[in-house]
Amino acid sequence: MKVELFKPKNKALQEYIECFYLLTHPKDTTPTSYVSFPNTFSMVSILINVENIVTDNEIYTKSSFQHPFHAILYDTFRKPVKVTYEGEIKEITIYFKPLGLNTFLEKDLNFYTKNPFIPFYDFEKKMTSILHLEEKEVLFDEMEKYWISKFCGFQHPFLPQVINHITDKINTPISKIAEELNISHKTLLKHFRKYCSKTPSEFRKIVRFRNALNEKIHHKGAKNLTEISHAFKYFDQAHLNNDFKELTGLSPRDLLNNLNSTDSDELHWIFS
Repeated sequence: MKVELFKPKNKALQEYIECFYLLTHPKDTTPTSYVSFPNTFSMVSILINVENIVTDNEIYTKSSFQHPFHAILYDTFRKPVKVTYEGEIKEITIYFKPLGLNTFLEKDLNFYTKNPFIPFYDFEKKMTSILHLEEKEVLFDEMEKYWISKFCGFQHPFLPQVINHITDKINTPISKIAEELNISHKTLLKHFRKYCSKTPSEFRKIVRFRNALNEKIHHKGAKNLTEISHAFKYFDQAHLNNDFKELTGLSPRDLLNNLNSTDSDELHWIFS
């Protein structure tokens, strides 16, 4: 299995899309599995000629010409998910930044978590044609052009400020953030679920986990787990251990000992 990552060239897209990646799995190889973990991005995976079997904690994707098109929005999982590929697979996945996908959609993000992800009338036809392209540079260029054409803008009166508050002052109570922004706690929760498909508390837990994980990955040996727990505002190391266990199924040490990175060092999975 090969994973190739591409960063958007267009400056407008860079504000809303973190990256694209192209995953290919050869026909005559044994099935490949990896475990992925919750993050704050909204991920859209697009595949052709596959069958997807999806459960709460596992996605099994196998080659099948009886199912010509699949597009899946991964935005609601809170636990580790095992992904397996069998047979010839070609997949492109888009990582949208928090609130980013809303910039291109006519309805709120939460609507698409409850329905098949076919957001535009020409989506299936255009994505299928793009995935049939052989030249990777051309494929990614066409993908950019398509999403630029769907830009409709998204303005929200307070959610960007909420996300900034959570990210920058991670232990501030959600009720306190609502008070500072002069909105009710109930209104904040309603809008956050509607446009982020998570609660603010879930979002905060994932932000803290990802920050701590990235620190340990990119600065190996620089800090021990106790220092990491203090640096990223965990109450103590037990708090860090519990969050890691909940989000990955593993202790921090077991996770770091088994974690693999793609060639780009942007995606961190456990292969099995």
